[in-house]
Amino acid sequence: MKYHKTSIASRRKTPWDFKGADENLSASERFIKHTYLDTYTFRHPKIRETEEIEFLNSIEPYKCPMCGNEEFTHWGQTRSGINRYHCNRYKSTFNITTNTLFQDRKISLIKWVDYLIRILGHESFLMASYEGRNSGTTTKYWTAKLFRCLEGYQDGTLLYDRVMIDETYIPLRWSNREIREDGKQYRGLSKNQMCIAVGIDNHGQYYFEYIGQGKPSGKRAMASYGRHVKPGSVLIHDSERSHKPMVKSLELESHSYDSRKLKTLPDDENPMAEIDDVCFLLKHFLHAHSGFKEIELQGYLNLFAFYMNPPNDTLEKVRIIILCNLYLHKTLKYRDYYIRNPR
Repeated sequence: MKYHKTSIASRRKTPWDFKGADENLSASERFIKHTYLDTYTFRHPKIRETEEIEFLNSIEPYKCPMCGNEEFTHWGQTRSGINRYHCNRYKSTFNITTNTLFQDRKISLIKWVDYLIRILGHESFLMASYEGRNSGTTTKYWTAKLFRCLEGYQDGTLLYDRVMIDETYIPLRWSNREIREDGKQYRGLSKNQMCIAVGIDNHGQYYFEYIGQGKPSGKRAMASYGRHVKPGSVLIHDSERSHKPMVKSLELESHSYDSRKLKTLPDDENPMAEIDDVCFLLKHFLHAHSGFKEIELQGYLNLFAFYMNPPNDTLEKVRIIILCNLYLHKTLKYRDYYIRNPR
């Protein structure tokens, strides 16, 4: 148990560190330790040993990340070789990573590329942590950074032409569930169930949003779907009453089906089979990342939407995340994150 706790703190540590110098180790301990550390070093290269500097210097800033001023001059380089600039208004220097999620990083962006390839390749965060030789706290912090980058990702999503919507539910964490007076759990779609709005269209677009606990009202459904469904579209949905205000307000051509009858149909005859499959994949994804807090759910949904929407190639998705992190000027400091989210 002691070693388990140590390994979570740092993937670089081994069970034989307390023995000190290599001559105090047995041949087998020395062999395993050096092999492990060689792999660790390979996965954690120094910045100057990669093409990172060349990549960062190829990106020209378009404004000062501190004040937004577009008047600045080139001001030499940092000690690591990254181009530096001087803002004429803010009277301070900056580089391309200033006020971004990559600011103050101590390891190469190669680790971020590796992390994103794993996560966007459908690895769990825990597995990405072990395989990437990152500590559990680092992976948790990077996940929060990834969610920060994807905030607002779905804001511009507009489903149109042939649109299909549905709601799916996942239970609250046990500690947050309401208990009846007799000590038993509420059954059915109570407030102990988190409701997720799911939407897809015939153009390969996907939309996912957490819209509260229990079955949604017409007002809640309209507030969610109404921003993401183009007026005049054909809407395929079940006979949920909360959809009616949206159908009327957006002048949609409604094709509704009785959900009880749909359950008796084989997939090839079920008009809602496509969105049922998407809901199944979403639940499988959330199950693989079980244990998250309710406040984190939309972050997972934004990530799943990023999985599902174009581009389809994982490396293209990685490139988008890296470039967005450099241009969005969002920050999240390690200390600030763990003050709000203690381990």
